[in-house]
Amino acid sequence: MSRFQLTPRAIDSLTSIFGWTIERFGEQQAADYRDALIERCQALAEGRPPHGRPCDVLLEGRAEATELLYAREGGHFILFRKDKAGIVVIDVVHERRDLPRMIERLVRSDGH
Repeated sequence: MSRFQLTPRAIDSLTSIFGWTIERFGEQQAADYRDALIERCQALAEGRPPHGRPCDVLLEGRAEATELLYAREGGHFILFRKDKAGIVVIDVVHERRDLPRMIERLVRSDGH
């Protein structure tokens, strides 16, 4: 079985998402959304569709992110890279954030 790994950045993002959702919608909704995000990560690790897409298409030539992929779940984008055991989730970003800018920062700081 393929697995997914969360970076510290991804853990921080998921913790913030969970806290915000509890405040706005309650614990049950937060738990349901957390479970959906985690299930999506597992599905990506196992190669189940819908598959991730290359982040390069979002950058319109401003930077190169050949190894970085993204997938949507609810109102968030899951940014990840494939590895031998599955995937490494780099971050989870809300759809209203400037995703291309976030990706450019990740590429510069991570070297991928």
